[in-house]
Amino acid sequence: MALAYIYANREEYKQRLEDENGRTVAPSEAAPVPLNACADGDVLRRIAEVMNRADGRRLDLVYRTPEDTKGREEVIFTVTGYITQTGLPPIRETMRAFSKPASAGQWLELTGLGCATFEDAGTAIGLVRNLLLDDAPPGSITGWNPRRDSEGYLRLKFSNRYLSTADDYNDEVEEVTGADVAVVDPKGILATFAMHGKYRKDNEVLYFERTKAADGRLAYQKAKPGSIRIGHLVELQVTLSAIQAPNKRNQFNLIHKLRSICVLDRRAEDMQTTASLARRERSLAGDGSIGSNTTIRRRVGYNTEAPEDVGETQMKRLRLDAENGMYEL
Repeated sequence: MALAYIYANREEYKQRLEDENGRTVAPSEAAPVPLNACADGDVLRRIAEVMNRADGRRLDLVYRTPEDTKGREEVIFTVTGYITQTGLPPIRETMRAFSKPASAGQWLELTGLGCATFEDAGTAIGLVRNLLLDDAPPGSITGWNPRRDSEGYLRLKFSNRYLSTADDYNDEVEEVTGADVAVVDPKGILATFAMHGKYRKDNEVLYFERTKAADGRLAYQKAKPGSIRIGHLVELQVTLSAIQAPNKRNQFNLIHKLRSICVLDRRAEDMQTTASLARRERSLAGDGSIGSNTTIRRRVGYNTEAPEDVGETQMKRLRLDAENGMYEL
């Protein structure tokens, strides 16, 4: 697996991640903000403020603006890491396979291999929770309990449900249709679960891959979710908000919502594949085995020169296959 290859060469891949995360952001810039940059609470508060929506049942982070305006823009954070687990579309089985179709969705988990900037991203999520608490009842937002693997490395999980309802207190009620939904749901399975909600703009995740031209310039192109796999280095665009728990007035859930995925590097997957092929070639070329340069011939067909003598005993064993109209021994 590519992930095993990454862990076996962790120092190299940790440095690659550090290089990707070594970007800075202007605090006043209304653009995707590296989540690790917000590990400094002062930076977070200069960039964002809480917007109270749906009569206090939903709390979102929006970019600070010089003056109060009706149209506000939600803060988009970026997180970069290696995929450790994933549950991405296309949807290949009926939603009945999920215990609760309404909560079914796409997700992935990242590791930073102990990279300091990735650890800072985890710290920033805790600070976002504290900022959201400014507009919520004390202690009402579920705590931030990050998971760590057996190596002690932080893992961050982001997701987005396939279906949303009025209980989400969301303004983005426009449904996703046509080719955009076909990428996720080619068999039209989501439509059969309309009673649980609909696939709306707030549920949509976009997929990209970064490419490098011959002149060294970087470009981005659309990708298919099925091409995104464990071991890829990706940059996620995510939002963080708090939504009132159903039927619980003073309890909010902290939502780590996935908005887009961009594959930055497939090197680990490519290297692991190359190493596997090399090991196989070496084993085939070993003592007592067939060498990789051995020519393989194939002999197929029937002898049309001389009739084959079928003995009386064999003829008695012939039977008619009634379905195909053929004789078999």
